[in-house]
Amino acid sequence: MLIPDPTPPRRPGCLAPESLPAPAEGSVLPLPAVAGPVAVLSAHPDDEVIGAGRLVAHLAGTVGATAHCATAGEGCYLGRPVPGVDDVGAVRRAEWLAAVAALGARPGRWGGLPDGALDARPDELAAWVAAVLEESAPSAVLVPWRLDPHPDHAALGEVVAREAGRRGIEVLEFPVWATVWCRPEQLAATGWRLAVVGTPAHTEAAREAALYCYPSQTTEQVPGWGAVVPPGALAHHGVQRLAVGAPGEVA
Repeated sequence: MLIPDPTPPRRPGCLAPESLPAPAEGSVLPLPAVAGPVAVLSAHPDDEVIGAGRLVAHLAGTVGATAHCATAGEGCYLGRPVPGVDDVGAVRRAEWLAAVAALGARPGRWGGLPDGALDARPDELAAWVAAVLEESAPSAVLVPWRLDPHPDHAALGEVVAREAGRRGIEVLEFPVWATVWCRPEQLAATGWRLAVVGTPAHTEAAREAALYCYPSQTTEQVPGWGAVVPPGALAHHGVQRLAVGAPGEVA
């Protein structure tokens, strides 16, 4: 997992750290060739939209996509109570269902695992991932990058890479917070490339519609908190990116 250095500053009271400058886009890769249905695995509701919404919309409309989520994202407010909200997880689950539908995908399995603790539950996480893969038998899996600087994303990415590899399933990894919290030189030092993937124009509208389904994340819920996913972070996702390992290979 990447560890941002220096740690991105956080304005007093705000939920999210400030975003670093967005990296250069670079050359554009063609869409990955996927032969059949895809499983989209997220650590939290909204990962699938922020990091991969365009690609999910494309795959959902061509080969079919089913979304699965490991946690309900109940820890997004860092333990702070939100007036009028008794169950943050229930709010986020409802948002996720709406967002998945907006992308044209089907909802699949909930993991029921604790937000912020996937790295502490490796056996339970592996069992859930294995169950998803066995049940859905996808041609490919779309998942947060195993080096993303959020520990839940990294834990899920590592487990999916291992479990899918055992089954000969292609893994497509996307960054969520890597370009927001890490500097280009940190990303380059990993040996991976966060490549831009060209997606059809119509997928932009689907992604925007799906983002609109997450007001708990993209709008300020309490004055002074800012949004969990502020505009500066979303600006880093103006294009679809995939993490590419060896040259010419989507890892």
